Amino acid sequence: LLLGLNGLHHYVPSVPKYPVYFPALRIFEGKVVLPLRVTFAWVGFFYLVNLDITFSIWVFYVLGKIQEGIFKAVGIASTEQLSLYSFSQTADLTHQAMGACLVFVLYSLWIGRKHLREVWRKAWDRNAEIDDSGELLSYRTAVFGFMGSLVFIGVWLWASGIPLIILPLFVGTCLIFYVFVTRVIATAGVATARSPMVAAFFVISGIGTSVIGAKGLVALTFTYVWQSEMRLFPMIACANGLKLAESVKGTKKRLFWAMGIALVCSLAGATWIILTICYDHGGINLHKFFMNHQAMRTFTDMARVVKQHPVALDMRGWVFTGVGAAIEGFLMFAQHRFYWWPLHPVGFVISVGWLTGQIWFSVFVAWMLKSIIVKYGGARAFNVAKPLFLGLILGEAVVAGFWLVVDWLMGEVGNSITNM
Repeated sequence: LLLGLNGLHHYVPSVPKYPVYFPALRIFEGKVVLPLRVTFAWVGFFYLVNLDITFSIWVFYVLGKIQEGIFKAVGIASTEQLSLYSFSQTADLTHQAMGACLVFVLYSLWIGRKHLREVWRKAWDRNAEIDDSGELLSYRTAVFGFMGSLVFIGVWLWASGIPLIILPLFVGTCLIFYVFVTRVIATAGVATARSPMVAAFFVISGIGTSVIGAKGLVALTFTYVWQSEMRLFPMIACANGLKLAESVKGTKKRLFWAMGIALVCSLAGATWIILTICYDHGGINLHKFFMNHQAMRTFTDMARVVKQHPVALDMRGWVFTGVGAAIEGFLMFAQHRFYWWPLHPVGFVISVGWLTGQIWFSVFVAWMLKSIIVKYGGARAFNVAKPLFLGLILGEAVVAGFWLVVDWLMGEVGNSITNM
């Protein structure tokens, strides 16, 4: 109903409009800003997430902003400029999150080392007594397909201008980010997540630009297309799909072809739609952020680095990467060691960034409501209230779809309902 008023306000300005954004909270004499935004769908999603995770997300986000404020107030904040994807916080916080991400992913791989060893063994020995009949692909196909893909992308990147010596670091960082985002969403239940920084700028900050060269920097710019914005990365949907497929008995190999067909159809459809609307209406006349600002900032982002070339590696960044890694390691240790420990490692690793800034207050609201419901009503009250919070998700999606149809019929544009 409230979001529906926003749609109606576009046609009848006298109808009151529900504010999507509330006045931001400014601390440390306005040097640090905490966005205050309550999105109904986010509240619904995070009601379903464990309390220790939601508590940790908003607590670590606020603590990070306090750290940023203290550093700015005493004049020791980092002056390093990273990607525009990291504009919402100082470089110190970004590097801390990067260190936490490395520990989070590497520890996950270490936990699964036995299974990975079996996969590797089965790939080379078909007679090994390891059953992979219930998997999406045979282990042999998966391993050799993965290795072939790495070779292909490595040759492609090298031919585009990226020096061979930095390819392992760059591709390895991208793979770590893919595993990170997928695991956070698929296993922790968090609705969305981003990598702490763009892989290209982790390489630039970590080793400097002298090794990369101007040609390599330009080549790294074009990798933004597939390694900067990871919220829509297919691996996330595949992981969730495989989890659902566990309830289906028998082989799942047909699911692989279904996923492949879906990817091809999505790619073809999206390409056709973008080209069609851009040629029919002119890209410059479409959404200002996605079709103008976002399209240009990829190149302006790297142009700044090319102008400053050569840029030395940032040792301070490595120090804070180590700090973040140590904190994440301690959180993992404490979570497994102490049953009463309230802070979850996932909360710290995703506590930094523009995306978390947009959702943290909704996370806080969901955590507070769920805490009250569970404390005074127990599990029964939680289940009774669940349809209400699922309705928040469905309601936001339905009202956005309804006004999309109305705007199409009326020939209207620019009717913004929600920015979920």
